[in-house]
Amino acid sequence: MVPSFLKNLTRKRKKVLFGVFLFFMDLIFLTASLITAYFIRFYTNLFSFFNSFPVYGITSEYIYYSIVFIFLNLLLFFIYKLYDWDHIYKGSGYYFRIIKAITLSTIIIILLGYFFETFAFSRVWIVLLFCFSLILVFLIRCIINVIGIKILKKMGIQTNTLIIGIGENGRRIENTLRNHEYENFNIIGYLEKKEKIDADKAYSESFPILGHLE
Repeated sequence: MVPSFLKNLTRKRKKVLFGVFLFFMDLIFLTASLITAYFIRFYTNLFSFFNSFPVYGITSEYIYYSIVFIFLNLLLFFIYKLYDWDHIYKGSGYYFRIIKAITLSTIIIILLGYFFETFAFSRVWIVLLFCFSLILVFLIRCIINVIGIKILKKMGIQTNTLIIGIGENGRRIENTLRNHEYENFNIIGYLEKKEKIDADKAYSESFPILGHLE
């Protein structure tokens, strides 16, 4: 059963609440990816067959760099608008931006290690960290996506929307809005200038025009 207070929230508050929820889920799963990568590298024998690999000690620097890695990812997720309800719909490059953020964070961690020359970290750990971060963040985002859409449909939330202007741009806007799973836009029709409607009535009839813009 969906809490009734969610249905009564304004759109702005829903966006903020959703962004905060995503932030904490990312924090939890990025931390989980770090712990998993660390455990597999140093507490298992999965990579023991690489005898040519140098032996790295388990030092406190891993904790510091892990904290920096998490901070960088959360910051880049924010910069890439991955907590913004209006920018995480299908067709917006949503998942590609996640890949970019995690890749960039990993590269920065590697550069910091070489730049300060105070910490020789395991390359296997870095690779595992990158892979698990991608897998776990993708996984939780996909789960949230599926569950979130079901909750919104169960709540019967729709955003009635009127598009101003017909033509290819109008079609593109409609397609974009229909791809926005979370918002559940209900396109009720179009408005356009009377002059433009009269200029090509045959074309105008292909749009559900509700009235003149004037």
